[in-house]
Amino acid sequence: SSGAPSGVSYDIRAGSYTKIGRSVTCHIYLDLSSWSSGPSGNAIISALPFTSRNNTDSYGSAIIGYADGFISSNAPQVGHVELNSTQIQLKTNQSSDSRDDLRTSISASNMSGDEIIIVSVTYNVA
Repeated sequence: SSGAPSGVSYDIRAGSYTKIGRSVTCHIYLDLSSWSSGPSGNAIISALPFTSRNNTDSYGSAIIGYADGFISSNAPQVGHVELNSTQIQLKTNQSSDSRDDLRTSISASNMSGDEIIIVSVTYNVA
């Protein structure tokens, strides 16, 4: 997020990756247990192991395998890695209509610090 939380505690913070050529696949499991001061801005997953390639053929798609503890209007549905980045941008529906665009960023200020998310992402690197 743009305003990072402080005093963050995790029950689980795990990840792994496989890199074959220019393709990297990451599996991430985050289970927040608490924080002393909440974040602001958009919720992101940062510190991917490699910077994504800066070429339009290299956007990476993230699959949200599981999410719990998010309020219904703020639950992540999809994610993506932008060009020249080490972050996953988390997105949800633009409105309460599940057919609506999946382009609204997850608001970190609506999180309580007890969320769980399991994500897999594949992206290209230089």
